[in-house]
Amino acid sequence: MRDIQDFIYKTFEDVIPYQRGVELRIHCPFCIDRAGTEDTKHHLHINLSKEVCHCFRCDYSGTWIGLVIDVTGKSYAQALGELYKVPSPSRFDSIDSIWTAKAIKKAIRQVELPGDFLPLHESCKMGLVINAIRYLSNRGFRRKQWEQHGLGIAESVGVRVIIPVEDRYWQARALYPFQEPKYVNPDIELGDVLFNSIALKLYDEVVICEGAFSAIAVGDNAVALLGKNANDMQMSRITGSDVERFIITIESGAEESMIEIADTLMATGKDVVVWHYKEGDPADSGNYEESDYDFGTKLKMLLE
Repeated sequence: MRDIQDFIYKTFEDVIPYQRGVELRIHCPFCIDRAGTEDTKHHLHINLSKEVCHCFRCDYSGTWIGLVIDVTGKSYAQALGELYKVPSPSRFDSIDSIWTAKAIKKAIRQVELPGDFLPLHESCKMGLVINAIRYLSNRGFRRKQWEQHGLGIAESVGVRVIIPVEDRYWQARALYPFQEPKYVNPDIELGDVLFNSIALKLYDEVVICEGAFSAIAVGDNAVALLGKNANDMQMSRITGSDVERFIITIESGAEESMIEIADTLMATGKDVVVWHYKEGDPADSGNYEESDYDFGTKLKMLLE
């Protein structure tokens, strides 16, 4: 699903909604080169329903994707990524009720967490809490996100932020790069556990990520495998869902394992798109290239 509004408001100042929100108008960034002087009167009009734009001063015209490419210099595939928007839930009118404070507490209680676990949104300003919140803020996570997923701390696992997953499973992620191991997990089998598995029930389009933080960064329609590989039980749960279209995030070094997932999804009749990260990941806001998954895409990733 594509939407240019976030990109426009993030990139340009003094954006004017027009025609009851059907159009956005901005100072054209191309007038200085094409017309010789700076635009100061919002001549670039961006149509939000037809995915086109036009400047009525310098005559610049293009599609949303073309505008992103011309403004940022990014490739076509990377520009697609800039326009990605989390779709609305397809099986409920709204998911707001899922994330009420009461629902969050109930979900946390259903996960068997360390006995000294404290959710960040309820905790006092002790040192470990402050460090965890600072870590999340530095990585770009907002309070709403870590409240929604019930992130917390526990002194028993050291200087780490705990991510409740489901059933008896959780992860504790180190706050500092020198800490080993990077992740601490309960001493049980992963089984069919997925982070944010509720997305499989709510959406027709779901993004599959390696890590929980990557899934949080993508949005409510993302799940995480909690590793580079999906086991048979996880794949059975994913392919058995009613999701019609999967987007697979492929980080550098994980091409082979994620290609195996893509092949399995294709074999079960699912539509598959890949976001290939040459560096970074969704949690780092890394640049990725988007493409429909086919033999050419598969071969390209294996050869790079």
